[in-house]
Amino acid sequence: MASARHLQGFASVLLSVAGCAWWPARRGTHRPYWRWFGAYALLLLFAMPVRAEPPVVSLDALPRGPLGEFSHYLQEQPDAPLSLDAVRVALANQAFQPLSRATPSLGIGEPPTWFHLPLQNPDAEARPLRLLIGASWLDEIDIYQVQDGQPVQQWAAGDERRATQSLIPGAGYAVPLTVSPGRSELFIRVTSGDPLLFDLSVAQPLQQAHDDRIRHYLYGGLYGFLLALAAFNLLLFGGMGTRSHLQYAIYLLTFIALNLAYTGHGLSQFWPGEVMLQRYIILLLMVLYGSSGLWFACTFLALGEHAPRLKAGLESAVLSTLALMLALIAFDQHVPAAFLAFFFAIAFALAMVLLGIVTLHHGRSAGRYYLLAVTAGAGGAIVTALTVWGWVPATTAGFHAVEIGMVLEATLLALALANRMRHHERARKEAEQLARQDALTGLPNRRGFFEQAAGVWGNVLRRQRPLSVLMIDIDHFKPVNDRYGHDIGDQVLAAVANLLKQNSRVGDIVARWGGEEFLLLLPETELPQASALAERIRLAVAEQAALVAQHEHRLTVSIGCVQHRDEASLTDLIRAADQCLYSAKEQGRNRVAVAPAATLHPVVDAST
Repeated sequence: MASARHLQGFASVLLSVAGCAWWPARRGTHRPYWRWFGAYALLLLFAMPVRAEPPVVSLDALPRGPLGEFSHYLQEQPDAPLSLDAVRVALANQAFQPLSRATPSLGIGEPPTWFHLPLQNPDAEARPLRLLIGASWLDEIDIYQVQDGQPVQQWAAGDERRATQSLIPGAGYAVPLTVSPGRSELFIRVTSGDPLLFDLSVAQPLQQAHDDRIRHYLYGGLYGFLLALAAFNLLLFGGMGTRSHLQYAIYLLTFIALNLAYTGHGLSQFWPGEVMLQRYIILLLMVLYGSSGLWFACTFLALGEHAPRLKAGLESAVLSTLALMLALIAFDQHVPAAFLAFFFAIAFALAMVLLGIVTLHHGRSAGRYYLLAVTAGAGGAIVTALTVWGWVPATTAGFHAVEIGMVLEATLLALALANRMRHHERARKEAEQLARQDALTGLPNRRGFFEQAAGVWGNVLRRQRPLSVLMIDIDHFKPVNDRYGHDIGDQVLAAVANLLKQNSRVGDIVARWGGEEFLLLLPETELPQASALAERIRLAVAEQAALVAQHEHRLTVSIGCVQHRDEASLTDLIRAADQCLYSAKEQGRNRVAVAPAATLHPVVDAST
């Protein structure tokens, strides 16, 4: 059946149209545009005051999810609290406003607000239900149930009241509700210095218990994942000493603390009854979370290297915000602190993305993974902040967007840190390789030679296997540098190194010993075979007439050749080869000196 207000609106429309049609006809004029204009004006005049009653929630078709669209609301005037009787009179006088959203958020610092929800129980028996009101940060909640025009039940909740038994972490405040047959009404008064988010739902106890279990599993998975990631980064920091791993772990732990605070887990489990702490802990953690994220970003992106002024500006802004927040808390300025926290949360999210763009603009590869990660996290943070603040329609996905974004961001940043670790590991291995390798010739240097030769020497000592060493020196190398320059000298060294590698076998170790000296370690090689190889190398060098770029400058080498006899160490064996080399140089160069008899091979070209 249509209500009185519906009939009034319908009658207003009919009267408007009839009046506008009658007026021109009575005057004997024919001005259709005036007729329709008058009809439209009268329609607005009569129809604007009409307000439809909110639809009644029938318990035989109980909707799932928030019931904001079934409610009306009325805000109190400053310093003029309303009693339940006054509110019922205001409802009868149509002073309540309809809600257009399932989960409305009226903004920060709003006055106390009354909500009205009509219920209809078509059964012959009373129905037990559970009424759930979010969010956990609402200061004071007073709930009145009216049946047949008489108050029958009353409850009180809110984080400013020390009783937290009705708080369901992650959902809000829950109260048992018994709805008798017929029509019932709920009047709910909400006060909050934080965003006044009205998330109201009614469900069967069994359904709510199922929803609670699912919620606990989801939060357990979220916290478990983030805690494991934070612990892993702390271990990496302990093992590697990299600051970015410590800062990332702090960033994750700060988000976990913030999430525990605004979902109500903290109030329920960690600081129940602490009114002053609960009043400001969410707002303070919002600023600390953003500050820790910017701290991590500055280090991870090496902002001090390529954008020092931007880094200094961010540090000043963060410190100023922290100081202002602490001052507002000290003077118990709740509403200004809430505005500051939400402004900073949005600015922080935008700044995180901006840092990635700046880093990519400066040609730093670290910005790729980072930008992809923080775009997800920042997007989630902005959506949740605007949802809670009331700037965008509130939905379950919007309320939990920061958690979804944080999981994506944490996963992608973990990949970014892993990629950075691989980069550092690759650079470390390259540095170690360079420390063992001669950059000019590509041959092992002394350090690299001894690392490779350790196994060979151990095998010689254990199994008494033959081992020989060739010590090679380029004759008269200094004049090459003096006459043609060091670039040509480097080409000579590289050419000799290639010739030595071509004349060595698999298992032989060729190294640049220093300057123009080279060393060959020949496992499983007796002295005659070693001296024969030395002679082939000497002849090969002497036969190459164009080793010095385009210049006609022939090269020769002197070689000392020894076989392991009773030397106690590889160093002693190399020293013996060096003494043979010295002997070859003293006797005219361009020859092979063999120990112990120091047999000399003929000179090919004594003029060199």
